[in-house]
Amino acid sequence: QVPFPTVVYNNGGGTWSGIDYTVNKPGVYHFNATVGINSPGNGNMMLSITVNGGVAKQSVYNLTPGNSTVSISTDLPLLNGDVVDIRVFTTSGGFTTWANGSATIWFNGHMVR
Repeated sequence: QVPFPTVVYNNGGGTWSGIDYTVNKPGVYHFNATVGINSPGNGNMMLSITVNGGVAKQSVYNLTPGNSTVSISTDLPLLNGDVVDIRVFTTSGGFTTWANGSATIWFNGHMVR
């Protein structure tokens, strides 16, 4: 799971733990995330938006050694109590660090209707 420590606003009234968002009001939500990592080698990175631990949306990116930044975006119909988070998996033997700076690690979402 990717940590996102800062909340700028909370439209929809859900609960934010720093790593996941719990829906308090059913509806359609839009989520965006960008994650930067420092990869030790070539491989793939899977960036996923999960709901209740299951992948709801996933993007796959090719990695090269060094810093890589990837993004994902989707609309999801959610129910009261659903838990949304962002997860990263790599096939390059892992990653050594998150890339530095708030511009390379962020997550936002809002209730659409």
